[in-house]
Amino acid sequence: MTTDGVGAIPYDRRMLTARQLNRTAVARQHLDMRVDVPLDEMVQRVFVMQSQEPASPYVAMANRISGFDPLVMDAMWQSGELIKSTQLRVTLHGVHQLDYPAVQQMMERRLRSRMNEKRFRAAGYTPETVEAVLPPLLEYLEEPRSVPEIKAFLSAELGEPAENELWWIIKSFAPVRHATSDAPWSFGPRLSFVAAPVGSNPPDPDDALAACFLRYLRAFGPASRADFGQFTLLTQAMIKPMVEQLGDQLVEYEDPDGNVLYDVADGEIVDDIELRPRLMAMWDSVLLAYADRSRIIPEEIRKTVIRTNGDVLPTLLVDGHVAGVWQVVDGVVEAKALTPISEAKWELLADEVAALQPLFDRDPNLYSRYHRWWPRIDGLDSRVLV
Repeated sequence: MTTDGVGAIPYDRRMLTARQLNRTAVARQHLDMRVDVPLDEMVQRVFVMQSQEPASPYVAMANRISGFDPLVMDAMWQSGELIKSTQLRVTLHGVHQLDYPAVQQMMERRLRSRMNEKRFRAAGYTPETVEAVLPPLLEYLEEPRSVPEIKAFLSAELGEPAENELWWIIKSFAPVRHATSDAPWSFGPRLSFVAAPVGSNPPDPDDALAACFLRYLRAFGPASRADFGQFTLLTQAMIKPMVEQLGDQLVEYEDPDGNVLYDVADGEIVDDIELRPRLMAMWDSVLLAYADRSRIIPEEIRKTVIRTNGDVLPTLLVDGHVAGVWQVVDGVVEAKALTPISEAKWELLADEVAALQPLFDRDPNLYSRYHRWWPRIDGLDSRVLV
């Protein structure tokens, strides 16, 4: 017998094996088999797309949707049906417009606390400064504005030059999104921003937190409170009472180490599924969805895949676990195995190049700014995937 993790009466829980947790995560993220569903539906199924690199949402969806058309994603970014903004972990994510109000409200309360950070205070700003300039700024951002234009506007509002820290703090929590450009992946290096829709009646922050936790579990569960905290950067002081209040809407399991895991009541646990390899996007969300990354990334190669500066390299997913890394140079995909990969799996990885070829046609040197890592990685085997 174990306790439920929140101080209630002990009772028995089903223990899930490491294999079940891995297979369930892969299945819920639709990385077992591509499916023929509309892009908007898939984006909502996976909940959030890590978008620090503009190409990554495209690679992520090409790994999940059969016949993925990047032009459809272009159009959805441009129309605002997909929204790219600073969200979970204070990094860039893409979400469907229907999910954005809850995600934004969930994160705003946490990210507003950054106004207590030394960097912001040292620049001479207070929360009152932000509250004064935010309403007119959001009105100004009804049209896309460049960063220099935004800083000039803030300077005019303040009556003095606006320091970088003011826009830095506002864009981390306020309802603003990245405006699209004509770059191959809809967002280029010259950033511009526009107000993001939260509606006339945005959700209550507590309701938003609960709704997002349920969405997270449906996309990544079963998972612990620590997992959700790691994935979002929310504090346990915020998460614990929310989990308690959800009560019967959740079911509980244990992982092999005895940690309490939560899931949606109708969440399916997968014991075994057929898996094909994938060439995963940089920072694919499933790699970062858990406090214990070993659910997907073997511990012995974690520091190779997740660099000390936070870069999460493009990876080879084989049998549900990261097994290597890849890069594309002049349209040619090179791969390095970090754990043993069979000849049969190498052949399937080569087949995956065809599935991603429309993306490589767009950018034959995808992720080239990160190619510096390649010579520093010692692989067990290196292949050109053709």
